[in-house]
Amino acid sequence: MTDAGQQPVQTTVTLRGRVAGCELTISFAVPDKDLKERVTAALEQMTAIGVEPLTVEKVADTDPDARPVDESRDGPLARLARELALPAADLAKVLGIKGDTVQLYRASQLQPSDAAAALCLAYEKGLGKSGMPYQVFDAALESIHVKMKTPLSTFCFNMIRDGVIQKKPYEDGRSIVLTPAGEQKGEVALKALIAGGARSDAPPARGRRRAGGGRRPKRKRK
Repeated sequence: MTDAGQQPVQTTVTLRGRVAGCELTISFAVPDKDLKERVTAALEQMTAIGVEPLTVEKVADTDPDARPVDESRDGPLARLARELALPAADLAKVLGIKGDTVQLYRASQLQPSDAAAALCLAYEKGLGKSGMPYQVFDAALESIHVKMKTPLSTFCFNMIRDGVIQKKPYEDGRSIVLTPAGEQKGEVALKALIAGGARSDAPPARGRRRAGGGRRPKRKRK
């Protein structure tokens, strides 16, 4: 038993989850000796009613300044999701950020320039970098198996020509920095992956062909 007048050490637990597209937050205080049992029971109850657990925060009441960082809100993926006005859970299905490494999933569904723009956007907006070094850019593209028809240097010059990346940072320090149009291109690419679609390499059709192919027969003059 606890001595009279002495309160047991308690921990404030905050559980975050998602259900029906909405985020749910549950907070409660629990004695340290019952912490594991109570948190496990709470998580089981959340799962039973269809809530997808996202994070668990534990803050000891005796040390209120020792509040841990909530990675789901302050991490690079969350920052990028806010920048693009996207649910972080949806973005996590197509993009991963660990340390200073950006990984794009299902990149083969995109054109190489779209995949590159998406990677650079995540690097700049998620990690807060001013630009991606050339060697890092090369390794990032290689890790997602982007198939390019030209050498990387030519690929970069083509993206400069198309207004996707800035010319000066590349020429001065071999740094890949998106233009505003490049940022928009990366955003469109990420949203296309989330939606399950991808931009096509095929040029737009110029006209409708007749069924069966061939040319329209000439009319005989009367």
